[in-house]
Order: sequence, then C-alpha cells, then structure tokens
Amino acid sequence: MFVSDKVVNYFDKSGNPVRTKLASYSYQCIVPVGDESNGFFNIVSYYIATAIKSLAYSRDSTVGIFGWKYVGESTVYYPDGQLKSLEKFDIDGSAIDSSYYYYPTDRLKC
Repeated sequence: MFVSDKVVNYFDKSGNPVRTKLASYSYQCIVPVGDESNGFFNIVSYYIATAIKSLAYSRDSTVGIFGWKYVGESTVYYPDGQLKSLEKFDIDGSAIDSSYYYYPTDRLKC
C-alpha cells in the first residue's frame, strides 16, 4: 500500500465481507497517515444507515488473525451514536491504561 492509497472494505451485519456498498451494513476506510516511513493507518468504520462506527490507528494496513493491532486510542460506537467502548494501546498494539465499555443505555459496564 502506498501513501496515497485508500482502501474501502464492506461488511454485512455479521461482519463478513461483501462486495458492494449496496449489500453492506457497514464499511471501513483504511487511509495512510503521513509518509511511507511513518507506517500509520487511520482505520475508520461507518454504519451505512447512520454514522461513524469506530475510529482508531494501526501500524498495519491489513487486519491480522487476531484482529487489528491498534496504536493509541480506539473508539467504538453503537448504531445510534452512543459510545460503546474506549480503549488505549501502546506502540506494539497491547492494551494499556484503563478501557471503558458501555451498555447501549450509556451506562458504564463494570
């Protein structure tokens, strides 16, 4: 992937890849940040019917077998826009600090 490349992936409601936006429940944009030596990618997902689904950064342009290895903060939202989770990761993709998970009612999970 080159710096100017933008990758868009489409998914059904179960998270399985689909070929077109028309057949999708959500989609994901992977956009390089900075120059090629930087190696950061902005990973943003959207619900087709509403708005943003998640926002995070990664050092990888493709998802690994165990999911994305995020760097910094990852924020995930429910379809109605309520906050679902807030997590922080170190440069190696390991979770650090506190993570917060919320019910759809906006109550913090314990």
